[in-house]
Amino acid sequence: MLYPRSNAAVPLDHYHAFHKMVCSPSAARQCIQSFEGGRIMFMPSSYNEDDIHLHDHTSILGLWQYYGLVLLSLTGISTLMGLTDTICAEEVNVEFTLSSWSAAADASKLQSRIEPSIRFQELVFRYILKSRHTSDVSEKEEKFTLVRRFEFCFRPLTLHVIMLHLKGTDGVIHLVEIYHFRNIFLRFIFSSVLSVLSMTLHLFQEKRSDKKLN
Repeated sequence: MLYPRSNAAVPLDHYHAFHKMVCSPSAARQCIQSFEGGRIMFMPSSYNEDDIHLHDHTSILGLWQYYGLVLLSLTGISTLMGLTDTICAEEVNVEFTLSSWSAAADASKLQSRIEPSIRFQELVFRYILKSRHTSDVSEKEEKFTLVRRFEFCFRPLTLHVIMLHLKGTDGVIHLVEIYHFRNIFLRFIFSSVLSVLSMTLHLFQEKRSDKKLN
């Protein structure tokens, strides 16, 4: 469950802690609020056009869900033990459209700094636009602005993660994340945990909605 968006700017160090999975509740709430109205996507590096909709977690990110992921994924423990490397945590200003993003001078910001094979594909941005498109401007020409970029390596988990904050023409911020496990066994475990958590939260939300209707 997302909270009403706050007009207050969220400091970069709050987002850094949020994505590094060691965020205080008040800072985590601020971060979650900032994505209100946008898409929130967590995807394995093997994502494709057929399954991308399965990685859209927009409706289920809330404070409890965030800390559930912190605990179940063990990423918070990795950071607390000093075993998480920050590859980058930066504010940027890269504007692009679907027709120009791959040729942009800063297109390298849409891929891993240390593993270039881990990258964001056009279909991610196309999915976001299709899920929200209301403008008279064609999808190919509608603009995104990359405003923040984060990249981490959670060493004990052999987990590599890239997060982008994308601003649409309407000012809404989208969170898009790609993760990759070098260890195949851990990759399977994490995917299973994320699927179970996602299904549980969806069921919980459905029950809450039914109670409100009754």
